[in-house]
Amino acid sequence: MNWHVLLLAAAIGQGQADEPVMLEFTADWCPACRTMESTVDRLVKNGYPVKRVVVDRNQELISRFQVVQLPTFLMVKDGKELARLVGATSYTRLEQMIRRVRPPEQVSLAPAKQQTLSRIPLVETTRRDAPGLPLTKRLLQATVRLEVHDPKGRSIGSGTIIDARSGYALVLTCGHLFRDSGGTGKIEVDLFVDSVRRRVPGQLVRFDAVRHDIALVKIQPGVLIQPVPVAGQLSVVKKGAAVFSTGCDHGDQPSLKRTHINSLNRYHGPDNIQIAGLPADGRSGGGLFTAGGELIGVCNAADPLDNEGFYSSLVNVHAQLQLAGLSFVLNPPGNDPAAIVAASHNAPAAITLQVIVRGTNGEELLLNHPSISSLREIIQQARSQGGTVPEGIRQAVGIPISPPPNDIASPQSPPLIRGQSND
Repeated sequence: MNWHVLLLAAAIGQGQADEPVMLEFTADWCPACRTMESTVDRLVKNGYPVKRVVVDRNQELISRFQVVQLPTFLMVKDGKELARLVGATSYTRLEQMIRRVRPPEQVSLAPAKQQTLSRIPLVETTRRDAPGLPLTKRLLQATVRLEVHDPKGRSIGSGTIIDARSGYALVLTCGHLFRDSGGTGKIEVDLFVDSVRRRVPGQLVRFDAVRHDIALVKIQPGVLIQPVPVAGQLSVVKKGAAVFSTGCDHGDQPSLKRTHINSLNRYHGPDNIQIAGLPADGRSGGGLFTAGGELIGVCNAADPLDNEGFYSSLVNVHAQLQLAGLSFVLNPPGNDPAAIVAASHNAPAAITLQVIVRGTNGEELLLNHPSISSLREIIQQARSQGGTVPEGIRQAVGIPISPPPNDIASPQSPPLIRGQSND
């Protein structure tokens, strides 16, 4: 593959240069490179931007940056080298090199301060399993255009309605749309029902512009919308599978494209999907769907050299819904809409695992029946910050018990994960 620094597929009103990123030049046959894997993984977990460059498949970049020894670590912005470290090194030195170029950004364990859908009465007004619209039309009508304002201009992208209850709807999109505004800018959302554009204000529920590149926005659509379900099983994401993608190319009305998955997790960091076909500007945040119409990814970048789209994967979507306290979105509705209310408020016996994540300032995030994959990620992040994990939960997710590395200073009030099982 001809590796290229990924280009964000959002249309930025005033124009924006690429954010600095660290390139790790490595090879599977390089012993020194293998010794750096855990160190680089730790950088990624702490929110630093890292892209892996396999030298055997990227001779163009090797020549361009004159890499002669492995591993080599470069800080790059707008295609220009800003800093370099050669050979196996320490976490501290790599972190210092990144900080000289850009400050670190952490993924917070605390709940978002914005109002969330969990405060809305859980009485369903639009059934996700209701018959009616053909699949392609349902996907297009659940696709929206987002416009996020910031002091320098605006960012334009796409999103997918994944839940609708009591006159409100939840939109899933990409996190980098909110980077320039810091999550405080005005949000406008355009719906396209029966090809008629309708603009409504949006409220940010949560965004992660660094690690998972995912955001959640709440709207009041004012019209009936049939949401697209988020896939519950990670096994539906397979290399070679036929998929649909949707988005608002250049800010236009939504379009649907049929394509297929080229590869999974080709890039270093959180789970990612590569599909055939280059996303156009404005398609960032658009959904990726199985042939059956379940959402499995969110568009966040494009690779022009390989004509591919880059998507944040299903496991990251699950993790962000859990962190936002919106795990109920993953549960298929029952035959009686009132059963959703009862299950949400009066049925603790149905919860097989309840986990509380406590932040450094004493804030607590309650997760009811989290998925194993998202729970494992949360636990690993807490432990990397000096937190503790009960043995029962550790065994449930398959994480060995061991103290955090010696060079990690424990905070005054370390993150705590505790839980109870009703099994």
